[in-house]
Amino acid sequence: MESTINRFVSVSFAAVVGLLIGACSNSSSPTTATTSTTPAVTLSGLNPSRIDGVVQVGQSQTYQLTNTPSTSVITWTSSDPGLLTVDSTGNATGVASGHITLTASADTGQKASLAIQVVPVYGGTWAGNVTVIGCDNLVGFAAVGYCSRTMGSIQAFTMSLNQTNSSTGNVVSGTFTKGEGGNTLSGSVSGGNIGVGGDVGGLTGLLGGVADGVNLSVTLTSWNSFATATTMTGTWGANVTSPQIPGVASVRYSLSDVTLLPVTGSSLGRRSVSSTMRGLLPERR
Repeated sequence: MESTINRFVSVSFAAVVGLLIGACSNSSSPTTATTSTTPAVTLSGLNPSRIDGVVQVGQSQTYQLTNTPSTSVITWTSSDPGLLTVDSTGNATGVASGHITLTASADTGQKASLAIQVVPVYGGTWAGNVTVIGCDNLVGFAAVGYCSRTMGSIQAFTMSLNQTNSSTGNVVSGTFTKGEGGNTLSGSVSGGNIGVGGDVGGLTGLLGGVADGVNLSVTLTSWNSFATATTMTGTWGANVTSPQIPGVASVRYSLSDVTLLPVTGSSLGRRSVSSTMRGLLPERR
């Protein structure tokens, strides 16, 4: 019996020791943070709210090659100077919309590149016209002949946009007016982002006002436009509703003769557009 007890105690002691050793070996060891020493092309200075790889036409940004000796001589090159130029200090300037590669080479052997998109300038005040190129109406809008009245009509158009290179992308937003009959609807737009082709998509917004005695709301459903230095072209869609008319009209527009107004001494003016929507509501007798 004593031999059996001794054997049990020995086995139990060995098991406990094994568990303790296992626990010690499985304990987490402290980790040491590592810092990358790979050279990279980044914006010079602290720009946490900007994107390295986006430059607007006409905009200048200074870049740096990181993780190189302070005495290094850096050579900067652009894959297409027709789209983006860069000087010996890393100061790059957007020339035309497109995609390029910016490369920095140090005399100590380090080298890095950065893909950059040069995007059009959308910020500013644009004025021109929109033409109704498609229209489908339902219920009350069909009854009052909204689409037959507006199809093919040319309506005054203005847009004052802000363009921001932020951590979420090159974002476009602003205010918007559009003629409707002999009146003007106004509102705001936001959420526009510049795509890989330099075009703006994703704008959302709401215009509202009274057109010939009818309260109308125009809700953007789609947007795609492209800007050059002075002109903007594109198409967009919207749903037109009214508390006085049941149903909805789905309308498609094209931008025409839309130009960027000069900043100094510019005036929007008020364009005269002939009414195509007189008497949307039945006349009272």
